[in-house]
Amino acid sequence: MINADISDEFIFLEENLTDYDLIITTTKNQELNILASVFAKKIGIKKAISIINNTNYFNIAAKLGIDMVVSPKNSIINPILEFIRKGNIKSVYSISDGEIEIMELTINKNTKINGKKVKDINWHSPTLILFVTRGNENIIPDGDFALQEDDNIIIMTKEDSIRKIEKMVSEK
Repeated sequence: MINADISDEFIFLEENLTDYDLIITTTKNQELNILASVFAKKIGIKKAISIINNTNYFNIAAKLGIDMVVSPKNSIINPILEFIRKGNIKSVYSISDGEIEIMELTINKNTKINGKKVKDINWHSPTLILFVTRGNENIIPDGDFALQEDDNIIIMTKEDSIRKIEKMVSEK
């Protein structure tokens, strides 16, 4: 851990940071975090992670070659969402300033959608099953794919569809 002005490029040389595989930039200035991560990668550090609050910067950071961005705001919100969501929901991630949620849930024998084909489930639009994990297999389901007990599914939906989905994945 180095507590220094990362806008000073000589800190990178003085601290021999080029010998490291990873840098995590955590200043209060998100633009400086992005800039320092890009510079670090330019001088040979293999991976860079930046703390960024503005979700508009996420795509920019990715296009600049930053390997991962972390939002403290989402780090706080996501566990709260997991706590308040109902049904068999295991985890929730909020993206696009809360407009879209990605949810992981498990199908059990009493879940209302257990045994149903994807095309027969009346998801509230727009909802998309991104993939299903069944045992050790990851599957991108089509309409004829039937959900089974113990399937873990990842869905993406808009925030206004959450209540209906919670009811669908709750027990009968």
